[in-house]
Amino acid sequence: MQNNRYRGLQKNWVLLDSQSNCDIFCNPALLRNIRSADNNAELCLVSNGGELVTNQVGDIPNYGTVWYSPDSLANILSLSNVRQKYDVVYKTGPTDPTPCFEVTKTDGTCMKFFEHSIGLYVHEVNLYSSISNNKLVNTDYIYSFLQTVEENEKQFTKRQITQAKEAKLLYAKIGRPSHAKFIKILNKNVICDCKVTAEDAKIALHIYGPDRATIKGKTVRSQPSHVPEVALSHLPESIIDYHSEITLCIDILFVNGVPFLHTISKKKTTNNRRIDKQILQELTFLYSKCY
Repeated sequence: MQNNRYRGLQKNWVLLDSQSNCDIFCNPALLRNIRSADNNAELCLVSNGGELVTNQVGDIPNYGTVWYSPDSLANILSLSNVRQKYDVVYKTGPTDPTPCFEVTKTDGTCMKFFEHSIGLYVHEVNLYSSISNNKLVNTDYIYSFLQTVEENEKQFTKRQITQAKEAKLLYAKIGRPSHAKFIKILNKNVICDCKVTAEDAKIALHIYGPDRATIKGKTVRSQPSHVPEVALSHLPESIIDYHSEITLCIDILFVNGVPFLHTISKKKTTNNRRIDKQILQELTFLYSKCY
């Protein structure tokens, strides 16, 4: 891990490694649905960087589940695993200026892993990202084998694409029912002189996916977890008798962008007001939790 060769690894790089027998990622922005592995499964990875243990996994759309650990040196796809799902070609020679592995996806598009100067084969992910609810959200999953609308349209003729767009427009006009109900309406010819067929609706769903407005309108708020009640600690009588008149100073400081609550107490200089015992207990509890 101290080798300078590996200090230039970027978080948005995906490596195709012929010497790895497992897929593991370190960048959570490149994964979906990060969670604990089923059946308490665990990965113990041993390499020249040391030993790494993790029980976390995440999903890459249209590829599968990979291991996840923020302590991993890089985002790694095993060549052995990739070639079992996609066609992989490597043709090069001593005079080749851009040697690379070419991974052909199921839709015919090609994903290339170019040889970097440090000797690794890298696919650099273009992360056009935005911030939503303080989390990094990717809008471009080029690396992830995810089929785009443009790629989906290549599977159909121009006439089918035109009819699919008409079906999408009609779906919005009639109030965005469920997809099954929309198919039933088209099959029963409920709409007079309608040129859109159930087949057009199915193609529209395949190309463009579920309607975004429908998903937003039918998504319900999940029940938040209950906040447990914490019993207050009992203070010794000596603290109440001799340190009841205090001033509690609170401030927020930032360390590498992470906020921390900082408190410090000082004795009051005037005796014109006494702090209630219950308030003092609450302030002391807050002070103890901060430290």
